[in-house]
This record gives sequence, C-alpha cells and structure tokens, in this order.
Amino acid sequence: LDIRFNEVNAKRTAQMTKHLDKMTEILGKVGGDVASASSAIQTARDAVTVQAAKTYVITISTEANLKTDVGKVRSQLEADLKSVNELVIRARKAVQATLK
Repeated sequence: LDIRFNEVNAKRTAQMTKHLDKMTEILGKVGGDVASASSAIQTARDAVTVQAAKTYVITISTEANLKTDVGKVRSQLEADLKSVNELVIRARKAVQATLK
C-alpha cells in the first residue's frame, strides 16, 4: 500500500503539473495584464512541487489497528491532494478571468 499511495501521489501531481503547463502556455499567447494569473499559477506550481516530494508511509501499530492505521495515511494523502488541487483550480479561474 505504501508503494500504491506514492504512485497515486506521483500520478496526480504529474497531472496537475501538466494542467499548469497548459495554463502557462495559454497565458503566453494572451496580451495584457497576466500578472495575477501568473502569480496564481506559480503558487499552485510551488505547492505541486512540494506535494510531489512527499512520501506516504504506513506505520502499523497492531494487526487489530491495521484498518485505522492505513485509513489515517490514506486520509492524509487525500487531504493533501485536495488542498493542492484547490490551488490549481484557483489558477485556472485566474487564467479564465484574464481571458475575459
């Protein structure tokens, strides 16, 4: 499960990076004031980089607590990915606002 959690983290952060790259490409084609959107993209990109470097290790205390121990790590992974994804969504909204 440790390996799978880390694979999920790597896959999701790679997807987020791909989306941020596309947003940066779109901003490069747009004239005008893109500072706000660029800042939002950079903030999201920094968060994705930090998230990509994280590893998730399950520490099993007892066999009876196995489900709880795995659940804690899984919940932490989900919460971390959700918070980073929210920054990517904010960046996308900033880019959309720039295009209007």
